[in-house]
Amino acid sequence: MDRFWRTALARPTELVLLALALLAVAPPMTHAYLVVAHRDPISRKLERLPPKTRDRIARHDLLSVLGPASEYGRRIFSNDLTTSFVTLPYQTEYSLCREDRVTLTYGEVPLHDVAGKVVSWKPRPQGVESEPLFHVGQLPVSLPPDASTVCDAHHLDRNGTWFRAVNAWTAARGANVFHMAEDQLRSGSLAPERCERGGQDACRQWILSLNDFSKVDAISPCPADDDDKAACYVISLQSGEEVTIVARMPGAGALDIAPNSVASVKVDPPRYVILE
Repeated sequence: MDRFWRTALARPTELVLLALALLAVAPPMTHAYLVVAHRDPISRKLERLPPKTRDRIARHDLLSVLGPASEYGRRIFSNDLTTSFVTLPYQTEYSLCREDRVTLTYGEVPLHDVAGKVVSWKPRPQGVESEPLFHVGQLPVSLPPDASTVCDAHHLDRNGTWFRAVNAWTAARGANVFHMAEDQLRSGSLAPERCERGGQDACRQWILSLNDFSKVDAISPCPADDDDKAACYVISLQSGEEVTIVARMPGAGALDIAPNSVASVKVDPPRYVILE
């Protein structure tokens, strides 16, 4: 395999023709696309660095994308000590911006006196966790991003609206489903299920008030029926409620939402955890 890639990269014209041939016979999926990587001279130089130089450069580059550390705090259930960093915003393949929250976790090691008795505990860094965050500039989300999508720190407010999602695809598709659901609720072509806020009209007005993404905490997929064109997403809100939306898509890999494609909208109340 290594020999194949060395030969292919030495002949870029043939590699591009091979990629085009693969695209011609590939299944027609909106979300699937083939990227041909061109290894520039700087990349090839980095790949050949000796271990110590590589380590020094990589550590410097890692620190260069991290923002300042947050205040130290402890998790509710595990009581672990943590602090977190947020990377600089960067562009995704969609008209979405992304940043990553990197959390440094600490364990505790015992400190003993001369008799071997534990007298205190000392925090010790033990692990790193990463969580992607996304920002929607405008709806619907498009692929590829339009010219108005700018994600560097000079153009995007670091205190802007960010929500959690497992990846950019989930964030983009879920945001578009949410956008279409609000359009249908506004036009009257879709009626939500009853919720704790009252009847259908009260629920409709409340969901329509959520058009500001600053109220969204996370977007996640949920199980749909056996139809491969059905899509289900849960919009988790800062207030604790969850909005579950089921829609029919043009295909399993589709990003664009057809008009009146949302089949149902349901609001679930907050789930509270009682600590004893």
